[in-house]
Amino acid sequence: MSRGKLLISITFMISVNTYTGKLMTLNEILKEWKSDSIIDKKNLDNEGLKISELHSKYIPVYAIERLKLKKLLEEKKLLEKHLRDFYAGEMTASDCQSILNREPPNKFYRTEANLKTNIDIDPLMAAKQNDIALSEEKINTIYEIIKMINQRQYTIRNTIEFLRWKADFQ
Repeated sequence: MSRGKLLISITFMISVNTYTGKLMTLNEILKEWKSDSIIDKKNLDNEGLKISELHSKYIPVYAIERLKLKKLLEEKKLLEKHLRDFYAGEMTASDCQSILNREPPNKFYRTEANLKTNIDIDPLMAAKQNDIALSEEKINTIYEIIKMINQRQYTIRNTIEFLRWKADFQ
């Protein structure tokens, strides 16, 4: 394992072990944001103070998800190598069983196109790709939430200005 990969793995383990919250599913993140995104128009002064609370809620989730994605990408690279060895017939029967939990294939593939096709359609690779896609979607969602939190002060200010303008005409 290279120094960079080792550092990512250690950082991920430390971050996950020291993170006091729980890892959230995409649905949980969306549900939380649905309630957190509401601005109480009658209590705008406290809404401005909530910005730092919302940052402290979503930034750790964002950081952990980014580390989790890096770990998933490293796992995908390793899985791709193992599957390449498996389909090329370069893996021993005991390695096939211990690493991939399956018997050696009956047919070996020598061309790069055949290897790539079999690696891409392998159920283990498909599952890893799904995990990566879900992680990327969670990261993008949390990033958009953080952007909205950053814009919250402007929304509050615009609401106050609108209420003043509205009061002037009544």
